[in-house]
Amino acid sequence: MQINKIEIKNFVGIEELVLEPGKINIIKGKNAAGKTSIINAIITAIGGGHNASLIRNGSNKAQIGIDLDNGMSIKKTITQSSATLNVSKDGKKIEKAQSTLNELFKMFSVNPLELLVAPKKYRAELLLSAIPMDIEDETIKNIFDKVNLTPKYNNSDNGIEILNTLKKQIFDERTTINRIWDIKKKGIANIEARTFDSINPDTIQTDYDILIAKKSEMEEKRNSYLEKITNDKNNALEEALRDYEEKKMAINNQFEVQKEQLNKSFEINYTPILEQIANQKAALDNMNDIILQKKQLQEDKEEALNLEKDSNNLTDAINEIEQLKADLQNNLPIAGLEIINGDILLNGVLFENLNTAEQMKLCIAIAKLHNTSGLMIVDGIERLDSVNQNILIEQAKEAGLQLIISEVSDDSNITIETIEE
Repeated sequence: MQINKIEIKNFVGIEELVLEPGKINIIKGKNAAGKTSIINAIITAIGGGHNASLIRNGSNKAQIGIDLDNGMSIKKTITQSSATLNVSKDGKKIEKAQSTLNELFKMFSVNPLELLVAPKKYRAELLLSAIPMDIEDETIKNIFDKVNLTPKYNNSDNGIEILNTLKKQIFDERTTINRIWDIKKKGIANIEARTFDSINPDTIQTDYDILIAKKSEMEEKRNSYLEKITNDKNNALEEALRDYEEKKMAINNQFEVQKEQLNKSFEINYTPILEQIANQKAALDNMNDIILQKKQLQEDKEEALNLEKDSNNLTDAINEIEQLKADLQNNLPIAGLEIINGDILLNGVLFENLNTAEQMKLCIAIAKLHNTSGLMIVDGIERLDSVNQNILIEQAKEAGLQLIISEVSDDSNITIETIEE
């Protein structure tokens, strides 16, 4: 499948342009002449989203049309407020337009030059992101069920990207649990540092009860004696009724003296009892607090054990994901391709030790894996010398890909060179 026709109107710097590309197409022109705008127009038509800045100055909308040789037609219109996409095949409208394009042009924007010019330390990661790798949802579910989590990932992502996303989710959860676990362990250590063995709850309670009983006994004796002398006073008053006025003062004085003596005698023994009761009450309260702390300590220990178990389970899940990544890397869909300790090897030879033709062939093979549309776009082919440019073109021909390339040249206007097979 290939593009038969491209129509661009009022897109960035392009007022109107119609292209009928062949199999191999080289778009040439000076910098800022509009080469990249053509490539971006194709990407914009196929990709989703809305970007009003792509509308040409002075226009109210941009339009892109692409006709494919399988009867499919793609029309995208961009206005200041929205973007509309219409896809049809053989004149019949396709309802799920963007989903259809996403599947057809899945990962279509991979540029084989990126793998060639990327720094060595990023090359393996770039390669893995470019190779389609699928992870069974059931496999992911089984891992996450073990740690009682719901996996969050995008099914359209590459398998390695999915595993990296899931690993981060589990890692973040484990970090949270480990933080709580650490706080819990410190609390347990603080409580255990206190001395509880010297405290006997039964003795404290018994001593407290004895003191309360003694206090009550003293109060009863005082009240009983007070009642007696009050009665004596009343009896004396009745007997001395006839000389009441004379004896009243003497009797009252005697009563006050007796009462004062009683209170003094009572306070001497009563005050220490109150102090002892207060001290014993404080000890009792402290004992109850310790009992509560011991109970909390046991609960904290049980929770700490559960947190440790959860953390270990999450670590196991991370290891399972790492093993899945290793399995994916050990079963790459290109014969002889391996990734060992971050190095790319083909048939046992390091990528950087392959000749340029072999490197280019590998890049094309990788791009072809997920370019189900058969379309490849390369922006900036001038990064390669003429020999390697020819290798790229020949490899694309051999792979049966439609190639659209941009190249900086001295031409003031954009020119399009078509190379037929």
